[in-house]
Amino acid sequence: MASATAGTVAVDWVDLAATAMGGRLGTRVTFNEVLGAEQRAIAEGILTLVARRVDAWADLATHHRPSQLTRLNDDARDPAPVGPTLAALFAWAADAHTLTGGLVDITLLAQRVAAEAGGESAPPLPATRSWAIDLTTRRRNEQHVIVGGALSRPSGTAFDLDGVGKGWIADRAADLLVRALDGARERSALPPWSSCFVDGDGDIAVRNRGVGSTTVSVALPSSAREAIGDLSIGGAERGVATSGTGVHSWGGRHHLIDPRTGRSSQSGIAQATVVAESARVAEAWAKAIVIDGGAAIRRAEAAGVERIIAVNDQGAILSAPAVGYSGAGFLPSAEASA
Repeated sequence: MASATAGTVAVDWVDLAATAMGGRLGTRVTFNEVLGAEQRAIAEGILTLVARRVDAWADLATHHRPSQLTRLNDDARDPAPVGPTLAALFAWAADAHTLTGGLVDITLLAQRVAAEAGGESAPPLPATRSWAIDLTTRRRNEQHVIVGGALSRPSGTAFDLDGVGKGWIADRAADLLVRALDGARERSALPPWSSCFVDGDGDIAVRNRGVGSTTVSVALPSSAREAIGDLSIGGAERGVATSGTGVHSWGGRHHLIDPRTGRSSQSGIAQATVVAESARVAEAWAKAIVIDGGAAIRRAEAAGVERIIAVNDQGAILSAPAVGYSGAGFLPSAEASA
């Protein structure tokens, strides 16, 4: 598990804790000046706006209650029309499938339900992606904006976006937060900010300015209070995500399905935390590492992730060379020290 706090020694900050995406939502922004009462109210209003947008986006993509996604899963048309938010999320899901060599697969809903129910597992899936999203875009303010799409897939395919949605939504929310903070700064309604983050139930999108940083605490799978160590996350845009087998588990089965077998993964890795250029990329690789173990760690390193911290089924901490971890703690790196 991972959680975030302000890393830079800040003069003032504003945060908000809420629930979203079936778990917790945390947002925080730090400032280099003490806020007045009116400024604090403005900052709190921005965080509230971001939390509401997260709720709205998550409501579109859930399969746990009626939503755009459940209606799409029941839609027999091929191709089926998709709204702009889901179309963008499906586009990322296609990228995540390619990035991880097919380990991140959003067509595993039947297999996940079978694991939870304890019944017979659904058959494994073909190695190639069986679905496609054709995006519709329009030019707006010198940019091409996604306004919808058409989704093609084999009959009976049902999608589960839980494994790709949290990181993607965290990134989207962090970008909205930055735009709102910068807009308030341009109106002289807020002072300059130094760091902010959106923590979408452990998938964390970090945004920093200048020397600003954000501290992320990584905990053992069995205890959110027993920390492995802290990471100081610098850089303008970063993401941290943790995936593991202990959050949703049922009698030895869990929700992380290996698409090659159609069953809960048995890689020997119980939890993986990844630091990457975005929360969505970190989430994809964290999930892939739990599913495929050491082979996915090597591929993630080759793909350029910044840090990997894995915990095996026996509780031992495994670290890729890029992590800079020792039994006493995290070793200093060019970007951060803890």
